[in-house]
Amino acid sequence: MSRVITYLCAAVLLLSVTKTKGEKLPKPFRKSFKFIPSGLVLLNGDTSSVQSFCMLDHEVTNSEYLAFLNEIEKEEIQLKAKVHEENWKTELSHPINNYSEYYFSHPAYANFPVVNVTQEGATLYCEWLEVKINAAMAGKRQVKVRLPHHEELVRAAVGDDLTARYSWKGQYLRNAQGQFLCNFTGFPQEFLTRDSSGAIVIKNDLPISLTEIAGADLLAPAKSYYPSEFGVYNLNGNAAEMTQEPNTAVGGSWRSYGYDVRSQSIMNFNESSCLVGFRPVFTILE
Repeated sequence: MSRVITYLCAAVLLLSVTKTKGEKLPKPFRKSFKFIPSGLVLLNGDTSSVQSFCMLDHEVTNSEYLAFLNEIEKEEIQLKAKVHEENWKTELSHPINNYSEYYFSHPAYANFPVVNVTQEGATLYCEWLEVKINAAMAGKRQVKVRLPHHEELVRAAVGDDLTARYSWKGQYLRNAQGQFLCNFTGFPQEFLTRDSSGAIVIKNDLPISLTEIAGADLLAPAKSYYPSEFGVYNLNGNAAEMTQEPNTAVGGSWRSYGYDVRSQSIMNFNESSCLVGFRPVFTILE
């Protein structure tokens, strides 16, 4: 049975496509937020109706999150929103100590996705951004900024192609030229073998990030590869996308295998993770 996803009360009036695409959005946000029209989503065997919304076209970056932290004055909120950089040492089987020191704060990673943020911290960022956008609206309209639902992330990735696995609509992780289409973990053939029963075995479990992007490391910059049809980047792989559902992220990360970077994929995480980032969405209230 179809399930209608209702995100706001009945009094909400969404902008039309043309207005939301630029006519009524304040200048600082016209290019970075993309309009996602209403449509259907197929998820877990159920077809859902998703109302239109606007989505940040990239994962929130280190520099954007740092700007938010720098404006926070209350110590209580600073503690809730802090970046847990120690995860680079404790979460992975192979600790990455230099990342714990440099990834969030070094200018070289300014345009990379912020990770190691709790859901509470991401929600506080959305509330801060909501104030910014509403101030730029100058009272003409108001927005509600929040974390997306899984259905919204799938809608932004695959559009009307309900059976598509990835944001590029294909069934494979490479294009015709052999280039990888997202950032995930893969294993070259020299690491694969079979056991006595014929099952495939990975002989060396090393994190190999397949970014193929200039200037990338384990993660790739927040605007990498090709965007979805709506102009949204990295909906598959790179940093898994945090949702409103507690400690749930979707779309896979830089350390996920190919099957787990599908738009329909779900991963659970504990509080914060070096695999998980986030991006806000908003709807405009009448």
